[in-house]
This record gives sequence, C-alpha cells and structure tokens, in this order.
Amino acid sequence: MFQRVPWGPDRFVRADGQPLTEPLDFGLCVQMRDINGDGHVDIYV
Repeated sequence: MFQRVPWGPDRFVRADGQPLTEPLDFGLCVQMRDINGDGHVDIYV
C-alpha cells in the first residue's frame, strides 16, 4: 500500500542549497519541523 520515496540529495536542501541528510525517524506519519533550515515549518507526509 505504501511505497518508500527515495530521499535523494537533490530532493531536500537547506536554505543555503546544501543537501540534507536523511533523518532516521520517518515512518507512516506526518512530521512538522523546519526540514530545510529556512525558518518556516515544513509539513512532510
């Protein structure tokens, strides 16, 4: 039913353009945090 989407170095980047490392705490949930460091909360489903 669910399929893992590759993180990839070009998919998520910080505000300065550097790629993010993949967090180890993802599951079948929603996370709200500043993923790319731009000061705004991101919603990741």
